[in-house]
Amino acid sequence: MFRVSLAYVVRLTNTYSIGLFVYFGIALISALTEWGTFVAALRFVAPLSAATAGFILSTLVNFVLSRRYAFRSKRTLSAEFVLVMGMSAWAFAGNISVFYVLYAVAEVNMIVAKILGTCFGFVFNYLFRQFFIFSHVSRFVPVSQIAKGRKGNST
Repeated sequence: MFRVSLAYVVRLTNTYSIGLFVYFGIALISALTEWGTFVAALRFVAPLSAATAGFILSTLVNFVLSRRYAFRSKRTLSAEFVLVMGMSAWAFAGNISVFYVLYAVAEVNMIVAKILGTCFGFVFNYLFRQFFIFSHVSRFVPVSQIAKGRKGNST
C-alpha cells in the first residue's frame, strides 16, 4: 500500500505551493476561455463539438501562460508544445468523459457537468505539466524561503 509521510507532504507543499497557486490562476483563465468558447460555440454546433473547440483554444492559452509564468522550460518550444497538446488531449478525454457521464447519463445541468469535467482536467494537467512536461524544478522559491526573508527583514 502507498503511504505518504507528513514530511514528504510538507516538502512538496513548501516547494510547489506558489507554482500551484500561479497555475491555478492560469487554469482559471484557461477555464473561462474554455467555457466561454463552449457556450459561444453551442449556438452553431453540437455540445461535443463545442467542447472540442473550447478545449483547443483553452489549451493554446494555457500553454502560452504556463510556459511564460508557471513553469521552467527544459525542452524546446516545439517539444513542449507537442507534449502539452498530447497530455492535454488525455486530460480532455477525462474531462469530456466526466462531462458526458454527468450530463447524458446522470442528467446533471450541462454547465455544471462542464465545470466538473474541467476540474478533473485541472488536476491532471497540473501534475503532468509540473512533473513531466516542464522542469520538475519549481520556477518559484519555496514558501519557507519567503517566510525566512520576511522574518529577517522585520528584525
